[in-house]
Amino acid sequence: MTAFIAARREEFGVEPMCAVLLIRALALETHEGWLEEHRYLSMDLLVEHRRELLRQLEDSG
Repeated sequence: MTAFIAARREEFGVEPMCAVLLIRALALETHEGWLEEHRYLSMDLLVEHRRELLRQLEDSG
C-alpha cells in the first residue's frame, strides 16, 4: 500500500476494497445511464427520419 493510499485510509476511514466496490458501482450506474440516454436519442432520430421520409413522399406524390 502506498503512503498516499494509507494516508487517505486513515483520514477517511475507508477500506481499500470498499472504495473499489463503490467506484465500480458508480461506473456501472454511469454506464447504464449513458446507454439509456443514447438509446432514446437513437429512437428519436429514427422517428424524425421516418417523418421526413413521409413528408418527402407526400410532397412528391
